[in-house]
Amino acid sequence: MKKTAILGLLSLMVLGQAFSQTKQNIKNSKKDNPESTAVKSGKISRVLSMFTATDSNDADKFVAHLTPDVTYHSANAKTLVGREAVKNQVLDFWPKMDGVIHHILNTFEVGDTVIVQFDMEYRRKDGTVVHIPCCDVLTFRGDLVSDFRIYIDIAPLYAK
Repeated sequence: MKKTAILGLLSLMVLGQAFSQTKQNIKNSKKDNPESTAVKSGKISRVLSMFTATDSNDADKFVAHLTPDVTYHSANAKTLVGREAVKNQVLDFWPKMDGVIHHILNTFEVGDTVIVQFDMEYRRKDGTVVHIPCCDVLTFRGDLVSDFRIYIDIAPLYAK
């Protein structure tokens, strides 16, 4: 219980930092940043590979990073359990957008958990682009993500 509370608090702190990022920081995250291209741990590299699969709409590559019994909780949505449920959810959501891009700001590794702070870029069907700060907490079992928690307020995505 203590570990979960600490990770949740750390996630909220990171998410708070994401909200305070300026447009300049977002612009800088889009450039080749030596820190973001440095060699990362195996878990962090796996998370970045998973985000690349998401950014290219490759559901099979995305869910290949998840355990068969993964727990997936995104924002206010109901918790999903299992690769197939996650795959079905992303396959339902992705066609609603012209694309997404994860702009990584920070990564942290604590034991078997990776915390990622990033700017999520959504390209809507009407041609507009929406940036939303986000923080993901991913817990690993071996080389695969067994618990995936996404802390994001997606209300701006649907605002007109």
